[in-house]
Amino acid sequence: MLTLASVIVLAAATPSARAARPTQIIGLSDNKPETFDDPRFDELGIGHARLIVPYDAALTEPARVSGWLDAARRKNLDVHVAFERRRGDQCPRAPCRLPSVDEYREAFAAFRHAYPDVRSFTPWNEANYPTQPTSEAPERAAEYYRVMTAACAGCTVVGAAVLGAGSSMTPWIERFKAALPSVPRLWALHNYSDLIEGGTRDLDALLAAVPGDVWLTETGGVVFLDDSEGRHVFAFDEGRARDATVSLFDVLSKRADRVKRAYIYHWQAEPANRFDSGLIRPNGTARPAYDVLRAALLGLPIPIRRGLARAEGLRPVGGTPGISLLKGKPVVNFGRTVVTTRYGLRLAVRCLGFERCRGRLEIRTDGRLWRGGFDLRANQRRSVLMQRRSGIRHPALPTRRSPVAVLARFGTQTTRGTALLRPSRHAGSSPQGRRRHRHVTAGRGRGKATGVMQPGRVLRDVGGPPTWH
Repeated sequence: MLTLASVIVLAAATPSARAARPTQIIGLSDNKPETFDDPRFDELGIGHARLIVPYDAALTEPARVSGWLDAARRKNLDVHVAFERRRGDQCPRAPCRLPSVDEYREAFAAFRHAYPDVRSFTPWNEANYPTQPTSEAPERAAEYYRVMTAACAGCTVVGAAVLGAGSSMTPWIERFKAALPSVPRLWALHNYSDLIEGGTRDLDALLAAVPGDVWLTETGGVVFLDDSEGRHVFAFDEGRARDATVSLFDVLSKRADRVKRAYIYHWQAEPANRFDSGLIRPNGTARPAYDVLRAALLGLPIPIRRGLARAEGLRPVGGTPGISLLKGKPVVNFGRTVVTTRYGLRLAVRCLGFERCRGRLEIRTDGRLWRGGFDLRANQRRSVLMQRRSGIRHPALPTRRSPVAVLARFGTQTTRGTALLRPSRHAGSSPQGRRRHRHVTAGRGRGKATGVMQPGRVLRDVGGPPTWH
């Protein structure tokens, strides 16, 4: 078994790994026609492009669609078009209108009449996600698929394009399939969470749920993401996006038997957007993720993934924090090191989900139980104080370095893990020790924990017995 030290040595001694060009088609998903005029786009040799438009775009914004398609035709690009909600809809808030089947049929007929050369479609983009009106209506999304396949014989039509942001994806897919007389053989996934995580959880779940091939119609690294209230879900980090792009090509090599196409989203970031996965900065300079993509497409050495611990600006100690949503519950990353303070024990906790993280930590050591609660916003990190019981001003603190059991509770879910207890040298029971330790932990128990906040394990609700991963 490799020790942590040997892993670090190997990582330092292997700055890059040469990989063969991906066997899949690599395209670009981007809505700006000027993207195709960038010389760096030409250098990549990309021959496929994807456009996202409202389902009624041929009726409401034909000039926008025509401008993009004209630019794509000048570069001889193979075009894929994905439809979604009307421009101006604010799902899940109002307005958020689900078109009738007849309205969808009329809109698609208008699109086919205006642009007969486009023959590759997604009936509805990210159809399972709450930002789309189809999220609670998979049966209606199935009707859209039937309309499209009937009206465009011989066209390539994706069955459903889903966002892999939680275990709700699979039930949605099952309802979608049940509403169709026959199961589609082509599906699409947006696997941002997988790539941030460095794994294939959502992809494998989709592959297990459906037959046929899968396209990654949106993929790449997230530089930052704010929620609809302006709060940070993922703080700005170009290194995280770079690592995710490295993971993409690893995923493509491992799942080449069924994953046949990937569209990177998107080309150049815009300063005002709350979602940024651009390969190019707003000022026109290339980001590290672009360098990874260029290396992969030109057959150059691909840099190794640096690890999410470093991407988060924390000290890497082995183990990689994950970021995902499973069954609608947030993921929590907690530290590996428990430290002693004047009033009890402290452990660093970070909420890495898309919503609030509420729960309780418990640590048992030397026959004593220490408890502390947390209530964090998405992407918030805080040191949680655990006490033996309320009212004890100076509890007897552990004095020896040892592993301790950590119990995390989310409602009815309980999950166990381990962390290393590292007593402070000022954590003795003498008044002098307490005075010295008060200097270290200013803030009367609410300040920062002593020691180094280190990335630890990740709590996930997997729908069965909770596990540490």
